[in-house]
Amino acid sequence: MIAIRAYNDEKDREDLVRMYRMFSPADRTLGLPPESEEEIERWIGFLSSNGLSIVAEADGKVVGHLAIVPEDEAAHLTIFIHKDFQNRGIGQRMVSAVVGMCRDAGYERVVVTTDRNNMRAIHVFEKVGFFVKSVGFEYEMHLPLLF
Repeated sequence: MIAIRAYNDEKDREDLVRMYRMFSPADRTLGLPPESEEEIERWIGFLSSNGLSIVAEADGKVVGHLAIVPEDEAAHLTIFIHKDFQNRGIGQRMVSAVVGMCRDAGYERVVVTTDRNNMRAIHVFEKVGFFVKSVGFEYEMHLPLLF
């Protein structure tokens, strides 16, 4: 069973760093997650101190991480699922959970940037209601929250 819950820096940090260290270059997109342990530590610190993070946990191990960082009226989203746990609906569950939190917090929209070749991620975001706003080397996808 996969549990989706709030990130706890004291409890989850070591596990999250371990998960990200296992990512191969092919698992990274747009330079994330960072490669070195020191850069991963710094990045996780930035995300946890500047926004909100949730994790997916299986058998006591972190297997997914989603963070939002506010900027103006938008919540910028970053999500990574360990490759052994992809295609199980975890990403969609995590995105859906955080969209509700963002709506309740009064954000106007959620924004995510993804590599335009990352069809798996694009599919997940489109299923939740995101649309592609701009196209270049990457897609900027938006989900309006205020109606």
